[in-house]
Amino acid sequence: MATRIPEFTEIIEQNDQTEARSEHLDALRDLVGNAYPNKFERSTLSGGEDTITAVLDHGLVADIAREMAEVRSKLAERERPPADIKDALNERLKALGNVRVAGRLTTPPRGNFVHLTDGRNKLQIYAKKGAFALVKNDGLDTLDEERAWEAWQLIDHGDFVGVEGYLFVTNTGEVSVHVEKLQFLAKAMLPMPDKMHGIADAEILPATVAPELLTDLLRDDLGFNGVILTDASIMVGLTSALPRRRQMVQAITAGCDMILFFRNYDEDFGFVRDAVRSGEITADRLDDALARAWPAQRWP
Repeated sequence: MATRIPEFTEIIEQNDQTEARSEHLDALRDLVGNAYPNKFERSTLSGGEDTITAVLDHGLVADIAREMAEVRSKLAERERPPADIKDALNERLKALGNVRVAGRLTTPPRGNFVHLTDGRNKLQIYAKKGAFALVKNDGLDTLDEERAWEAWQLIDHGDFVGVEGYLFVTNTGEVSVHVEKLQFLAKAMLPMPDKMHGIADAEILPATVAPELLTDLLRDDLGFNGVILTDASIMVGLTSALPRRRQMVQAITAGCDMILFFRNYDEDFGFVRDAVRSGEITADRLDDALARAWPAQRWP
């Protein structure tokens, strides 16, 4: 008998939020085609793939952010920075060329500004009606300028998008991306956990980060001694549950031996390394994971 995969509506209790997101997803499919593309190419301004964190840490970008902060520190409340200073800083930023970054919306797009996160840092993006194009996920990257704003209004808090545009600083001193191209990457069918801090109820965390399932049940009760892999670590089911740093660390402490897919290798490895140095991930846990994972690397 064939295995039946339950519908989303059978797994999750429906409410006005899930219904609205389902309607938005259907409308976005009409606009972009594939609503869950498997590829987005970032720019390489930072020397590697431009995550949000990498862009903000880039030498010139970080320098300009500090310079603007110094200017603003000398202003009265609500006083705008001098136009000539801001314009000069923006010329330096624009000279870097366009960046292509992707992230998850930390707020609903009410207006032109919204923040994206890569799990470590946030970057503001600015989308002006009539000034950017929608990238269709048709394999040809066809641009649609007429319906771009329509797509912008269908994006929800927690969705994943990719943008291309030039960097600038706002009057509040925040480094931002002036969007010229918008690409929809994934729809979050459930509202985000409160303030991006993750799900508070441990009983509804994904199995990948649940020690009572991986260690207590699978290892101790059932006696499984094979390799345990995470779920795809970039999928919404896991990314919506915990911030990226906690995902990486808690997956290992919960009992996973191998991580399936990295979003950014250097960042993810850094999270794990920091946890090892602090003692949160013990040497015994690493040795145990390595003993199982290493033989699995040997291909026939």
